[in-house]
Amino acid sequence: MSMNIGIDVDGVLTDMQTYCCMKGEELLGRPPVDRAAKKVENMFKITKFEKLRYGGTLFFNYCKKCPPREKAAEIFTKLKEKGHNLHIITARRFITRKNPMGVHCRRVLKNWFEKHGFTFDGMHLCSWKDIQLEKYQGCLKSNVKIMIEDNVDTAKYLAQRGIKVLLFDTLYNRELVAENVVRVTSWQEIYNKIAEQEKM
Repeated sequence: MSMNIGIDVDGVLTDMQTYCCMKGEELLGRPPVDRAAKKVENMFKITKFEKLRYGGTLFFNYCKKCPPREKAAEIFTKLKEKGHNLHIITARRFITRKNPMGVHCRRVLKNWFEKHGFTFDGMHLCSWKDIQLEKYQGCLKSNVKIMIEDNVDTAKYLAQRGIKVLLFDTLYNRELVAENVVRVTSWQEIYNKIAEQEKM
C-alpha cells in the first residue's frame, strides 16, 4: 500500500543539534552550556553581539555543509522504489521570504538535496510565524498520512489532528509522550515503522 509521507528537514534529515554544537564550539571557542537546547543562542548563551557576528556564518555553514543522517538518502530511495510519495514539509529561517535572501535560502536547500541524492514528489516551505498551522496545511494539501518530525509543538499539533507522527529522537524532544506519536531513533527504524503501516 503506497502512502503519502511528509518529511521535515532540520533535525530529521540532518542531525542539526550535533552539528551546531560542534561548529558553534569551533566558531565561539567555548563548549555549549546546554546541549539539549534546539536554538544555538540557547545552546551557547550567546550575546547579541555574538549573534550578529557569528549567527549568519553558523546558519549558512549548517545549511550548506551539514551531512544527512546515516542512511537517510538510502531509505528515501527505498521508500520511493516501494511506491510511496515523499513530500518535504519544512520550515527554515528566511526560506519563505520573497526577497534575495529568500531566493538564496531556497537555492541552498535545493542544492543540498541534489548534492546528497534526495528525490521527492513535492515540497511545502513554511514560515516561522505560523509553523504548526502551515505544516498542517502542507500535510492536508499533500494528503499526508505520516509525518516525520522532530519539533515537539508541531508533532503534538499534527498528532491531535489525526496525522500519525514519527518523532525523530533528539535531546530537545525527549519529554514528549503523546497519542499518535511514535518515537524513532534512526532512518532504518523509520523504514521499519512505515513497513508496519503498509500491512495495516
